[in-house]
Amino acid sequence: EEEVPKNPLAFVVLLAPPGVPGHAILRLQMRRLLEASTTPEDLREAILVAQGRLLAASSAKDEAAMREAARDLATAQASVAGAGVVTDEMILQSAEGMVEQMNSPWMQVFLEVDPAAILASIKAPVLVVIGSLDLQVDPGQNLPPIKAALRQAGVPSQVRVLEGRNHLLQPATKGSIDEYGVIEVTIDPTALGLIVEWVVRT
Repeated sequence: EEEVPKNPLAFVVLLAPPGVPGHAILRLQMRRLLEASTTPEDLREAILVAQGRLLAASSAKDEAAMREAARDLATAQASVAGAGVVTDEMILQSAEGMVEQMNSPWMQVFLEVDPAAILASIKAPVLVVIGSLDLQVDPGQNLPPIKAALRQAGVPSQVRVLEGRNHLLQPATKGSIDEYGVIEVTIDPTALGLIVEWVVRT
């Protein structure tokens, strides 16, 4: 019987990767996206407070607190959206959707798992590529633990921050989500080029 290799991975390429648990990413992500928007300061604060309560309630597995925080968050977000008439039923549906998403198995893993702990045990060369304008996975928050984890792993690694690129590695102005669909470039050819060059070399 043929022996299974201990490390079947020749290399790992991480695009806009998290380096901290999801609950920390979502808190900063919301703040940065709001700062890049035209949302009034009082509504920004209301959204951030409600989101914080929702994340805390999710971590504590407190369904009642989750539903209350989700309703407050949906209410604040509806005020920002300016979508005309917003009914109580619409708020409730939005809040229920949030609770369902927070309770999904994927989200529960995303919120609690520490990616840096996994990276610290990796046995293959790693390339990390992230945009300087990434508002969803903030480079300042995520790159330090990623770099520390890769040092601990002791594998060949390279971390590249692409200036002026967003979460999707598109050339961007602000990095906000509303830019994604209007930027004609799907992914910056520079990013593709450096990935190909690194993979071939590695």
